[in-house]
Amino acid sequence: MRRIAVRIDRLVLKGVQEQDRPRLLKALQQDLARCVAEGAARERTALSGKREHLRGGTVRIAPGTDPARVGSQVARRIAKAITS
Repeated sequence: MRRIAVRIDRLVLKGVQEQDRPRLLKALQQDLARCVAEGAARERTALSGKREHLRGGTVRIAPGTDPARVGSQVARRIAKAITS
């Protein structure tokens, strides 16, 4: 099995309250690990090789959305970009 390392240098969280960031980031880490580790995604990621830069795009979130849900949505967007 190959090791997959993901380093996020910058994550812009406009409109996210300071107290909500830990929950958001925890969900992002957990869901990103799960998404990348899943069967077909793991294979595509392993075959894609090293990437120096990746743009995940913009995730628009309605005001009042649970921070953990936001983290999950961001994780899915990043995983999609990694595995495509």
